[in-house]
Amino acid sequence: YLANLEKYKLSRGTIQNEYSGPTKVKILFFMDKLIEFTQEEEELELPKEINTVEQLLDLLRQRGQRWNRAFDNERIQFTVNKEFAELFTLLEHGDEIAFIPKAQ
Repeated sequence: YLANLEKYKLSRGTIQNEYSGPTKVKILFFMDKLIEFTQEEEELELPKEINTVEQLLDLLRQRGQRWNRAFDNERIQFTVNKEFAELFTLLEHGDEIAFIPKAQ
């Protein structure tokens, strides 16, 4: 992660959130064009091994075939705290992650 940031001359900055409990995030689904979801948002406690957007996507894909198709890297883009993010973006407690279909 840090090597990728350095490669693009970016930095993660200082840790904004020093919370030490389980990491809970809010997920917003703007997926109508890809699949009908029963919910528009979800609060999720992440397993300890999930700490990047890419790992979160892998976790969501494990929910079944329709999730696997909807969350294909070529079909969606995502934001973390209302800013477009990369797959290697680290997730912290309290983050808001939005999944948005890519324009086709």
